[in-house]
Amino acid sequence: MPIKDMYQGIIHDIIAEHGVEPVASPGYVVMENTGFADAIQYTNWYVAGGGDSVPHYRYYRYMSKLQSHLQNMPVPANRLAHVDIGCGAGLFSWAFLDWAAQQNIEYGRVSLYGLDHCQAMIDISEMVRTKLLAKIANYPHLHYFRDVNDLITRLTSDHQVGTIYIVTFGHVLIQANTPENIRNFARIIAHIVKPNGLRARCQLVIVDAFSGSRPAQLEVAKEALRNSLAEMGVRWG
Repeated sequence: MPIKDMYQGIIHDIIAEHGVEPVASPGYVVMENTGFADAIQYTNWYVAGGGDSVPHYRYYRYMSKLQSHLQNMPVPANRLAHVDIGCGAGLFSWAFLDWAAQQNIEYGRVSLYGLDHCQAMIDISEMVRTKLLAKIANYPHLHYFRDVNDLITRLTSDHQVGTIYIVTFGHVLIQANTPENIRNFARIIAHIVKPNGLRARCQLVIVDAFSGSRPAQLEVAKEALRNSLAEMGVRWG
C-alpha cells in the first residue's frame, strides 16, 4: 500500500492521541520554537490535507516534481539518499519512498536525511514513522536534524561510494530566504558534491506554491542559493 494512502489517517490518530483540537488555517510558517500542538495542527492542515480541496495536494506536487526531475536518472545498483531541507513531518520522504517503490527500488537501498529548525516537527516525523512501521516493517530510519553540522557529520559517516543524493526543498526556500539559511543549505549541497566532501552525484528538486507573487519570490530564493553555491565553487544550473 502506498504511503499516500496511510499518512492522513496517521496524522489524525496522533492528533486524537494527544488531545489536540484541529484548527482551520493555522499560520503557514513554522518557527524554531513552535510547540507540539501548533506543529501538529499545521501538519494536519497543510501536510495531511485538512485545508486542501484536492486530496493529497502537496504529495502529488512533490511526486510530480520527483517524476519529472528524476525521469532520466539511472537507478543506481547500490544506494539512494534523500536529503530533505525543511523536512517537517516527512511529507517529501513519503512521496520519495512511493516514487522509489514505483522504480522497484527496495527500501533497504534508500537512506532518509533531513533538516528542520523545529524540534516538534522532527518529533512528529518520528511518531509517523513508528506508526508506519506497523505496516511497512522495512521503513528506513529517519536521520533528521536541527543542526546543519550534525546533518553533514551523519552524511559523511554513512556515505557509500556510488550513492546518488536527491536534495529536496518543499515549501521552505521562500520562508527561509535569509543569508544565513541560504548559506547553510548551500553548505549541505557543496559537501555532497565537492572533492573535499563526499564527491557524489546530487540532484536538486524544489517545490513551492505558485499563486500570486510566490513564483517570483521562489526565483529570488533560488538565485540566492545559486550565488551561495557559486561562492563555494559549485555550479548549479
